[in-house]
Amino acid sequence: MFGYIGLPVWRKGIFRLNTDLSAGLSYDFEPYDAENNPYNDVIGSWLNVYFNFNLGTYWRLSKRMDISFGLDFTHFSNGRFRTPNKGMNLMGVNLGVAYNFSPMNIYRKHSDEENIYPIRAPFIREPLPELDKYSEINFFGAIGTSTTSGDPDVNEAGPRYFNSSWGIDFARRFWWRGKYVIGTDIFYDGSLVEGYGKPHSEVSVIEKMSFGIHAGHDMMFERITLITQLGWYVYKKSSQRGSYYIRAGGKIAINEKWSAHVALKTMNGGIADWIEWGMVYSIRLKKEKG
Repeated sequence: MFGYIGLPVWRKGIFRLNTDLSAGLSYDFEPYDAENNPYNDVIGSWLNVYFNFNLGTYWRLSKRMDISFGLDFTHFSNGRFRTPNKGMNLMGVNLGVAYNFSPMNIYRKHSDEENIYPIRAPFIREPLPELDKYSEINFFGAIGTSTTSGDPDVNEAGPRYFNSSWGIDFARRFWWRGKYVIGTDIFYDGSLVEGYGKPHSEVSVIEKMSFGIHAGHDMMFERITLITQLGWYVYKKSSQRGSYYIRAGGKIAINEKWSAHVALKTMNGGIADWIEWGMVYSIRLKKEKG
């Protein structure tokens, strides 16, 4: 079960190029079990996040029919909510047929016979509205949990730890759908206690924290914003999480100042660290026309 958005990239005559982005939940996996499924060291939960990106071309055959061909990437994981969680990455090709319905013409036969509607939605070119450029400061806070691998000879995962993320961003709107973002992060990762080789009670708070900086992009669609960020650690006591991280997810505006946030924070590239559930408070600075 997922939501998706399709964005046209290029069109020429009877051909067009689209990008399709999907995200949601996938279920009915057979998770790791020490007795009944011991060879599955990839997925530790029956419910996982589903992500798909497709780059597809469409060739118009007739008024109603298209042929599509695309390349796609699919990812399944649970954000280290339960281990093992190496995740599954799939690359593939797809071939399909698209049929264009015209429900308005069916409606016309019964109630609006004077108007004829096009079978396909028309492609309309209009001048872009004047862009309202602005800058804003975003204050961000989120919490999450994660588990460790535990004993591979038993079914139970390792302990569950509390995690949190805090940060301040500067965002600048530079086009109708996008902002560039730079900011700072403070992370608290309770699971780091397992990497110091000493009793957990002797691991200090600062040893469970890390500090980083990031740069990224926000893509806006009405109230929904898609977040992509690449960050680097500038200070941390532990070496368990590598040198850089990625944040990918989204936020939905509740009002002009508050947004709800959910994203996956990774470690050392694309390895899931934890899922962030949080809130963002925005202070908009002076607007500029241009």
